[in-house]
Amino acid sequence: IVEGRLWELLEARARAHPSMRRALERLTAYLQLLERGTPISKGRGLFFYDELSLMRPEVYRFRERVKGRLTPSASDVLLLLPEPPSKPFSRDGRVRRLLREVEGLRGRVQVCFYTAPLGVVPLELDEVYPASQHEKASTLALKAAEAVAVEVADYVSRGGFKAVVYYHDPSWAAPIYREVARACLERGVRLVAVEEERPWRSEALRRLADRLARVVGEVEKKAQR
Repeated sequence: IVEGRLWELLEARARAHPSMRRALERLTAYLQLLERGTPISKGRGLFFYDELSLMRPEVYRFRERVKGRLTPSASDVLLLLPEPPSKPFSRDGRVRRLLREVEGLRGRVQVCFYTAPLGVVPLELDEVYPASQHEKASTLALKAAEAVAVEVADYVSRGGFKAVVYYHDPSWAAPIYREVARACLERGVRLVAVEEERPWRSEALRRLADRLARVVGEVEKKAQR
């Protein structure tokens, strides 16, 4: 409790016995109540291990606040990026390189990341606890893909975007793309999917920036007709 690791202890106990796991799953029915008593931030980062970590009050809070308190920007194009190798995302050298490449488009493009287990992390919120203050297992993305996909699709649906540029990371599972495609189809939003085998290499980022610039130009031409 002093170290702020009580939830990690619950997860460890839940992995040790089936009845403890059932108890923790039952407890998550009261996430709304648990969230009220959970500190807004802690002196330590969080640990995310597996699908049990999706049930944390801090994860629930972050997702609900993105949905309930954040209105998607009025930008015409949404750029969805996988999370980069380091946090905070906005300070990662590869992200900064990409942002420099698309500097002239910033008013017309909103940049968001899809990440497990938090879902959608807009660039402007990437340092808000616990978006950058956590460590996680490398396999969590695959286990959390379905849940993250729902959050990403909801964000696309709530926005007034004319186009979505989805930058796919091969290490992620298919549900993200599938749900984004469904949301775009329902809203009549153009979807442009870009996939690179090594998405954070300089050459790949330059190709992404060029593709994004073309999409923005095409959206603007269509609006002028």
